[in-house]
Amino acid sequence: MVFEDSLPTFDVRADFWSLRFVDEYCETYAVRKNVPMPFVACTDQGVLATACVDGGYVYLALFECAAVGTYNLATGIASR
Repeated sequence: MVFEDSLPTFDVRADFWSLRFVDEYCETYAVRKNVPMPFVACTDQGVLATACVDGGYVYLALFECAAVGTYNLATGIASR
């Protein structure tokens, strides 16, 4: 995954917060009405950030991101 090193230190002032990292690979084979459909392969990498601040929830998502983008995402949650 893109995040091979540790994330930088950051301070999020929220009642609750989390980062969910996604690294998926999918292959699809299909047949419709006895006709083979084209093979499809895809990858998905990203981060979903969730925070609860003063009783309100904030959700932010990044895809194809780097550790610096994750830092900006996490610190941006605190300012909302």
